[in-house]
Amino acid sequence: VSTQSTGNTSNGELVFDSGDLVIPPMEANTIFITTALQNTRQTRGVCLSDQKCSNDTDCSTKVTNVGKLLPSCNVTAGYCLITGWCPLENEKSPKLEMKGFENMTIFLRSSVQYISWEIVKSDPAVPIWGRNLFYLKDMIDSASAKECYDGCIISIDINWNCVL
Repeated sequence: VSTQSTGNTSNGELVFDSGDLVIPPMEANTIFITTALQNTRQTRGVCLSDQKCSNDTDCSTKVTNVGKLLPSCNVTAGYCLITGWCPLENEKSPKLEMKGFENMTIFLRSSVQYISWEIVKSDPAVPIWGRNLFYLKDMIDSASAKECYDGCIISIDINWNCVL
C-alpha cells in the first residue's frame, strides 16, 4: 500500500500544504498528517527545569532528556536550572490547531502478488473517487472518530478477492 495526500490547512496565520503536514513524506503502509502544532521558540541557554527545589542542594548535575541539570536552584521560581534548549516545551501551552485538514484528499494505491501463479494486480494509477481517492473527513466519519485534533489512527483494510 502506498499513500499520497494533497490539500492545505491553516492555523489562522500560516498556511500549510501536504508537504508541511505529512511527516515523513513517504512511509510504508501508512500516512501521518499533522492536525495540531506545539510551537515553542527555543534557543540554547540556561533556563528553569521541571525539577522543583528550595535550595541548591536539591539540584543535582545529571543529564536528562532535555538537557543537563545544574547544581543551582532559582529559589524565587522554585525550580532547578538546566542548560539546554530553552524554554522547555510545555505540553500545557496552547496548541496551534490546523483548520481545514479534513478537506485534504488521500490517494491510496495497493497491489497484491501471487508468486506461485506469477500474478500481480494493482489499483488503477488514476485516482477514482470512493475507490482509491477519499477526503480525510470521509475517512474520519466512517471510522466513527469525532475529533482528530489530539491525534487519531485510522486503519484501512484492503481485501483482494481472487478467483484463480
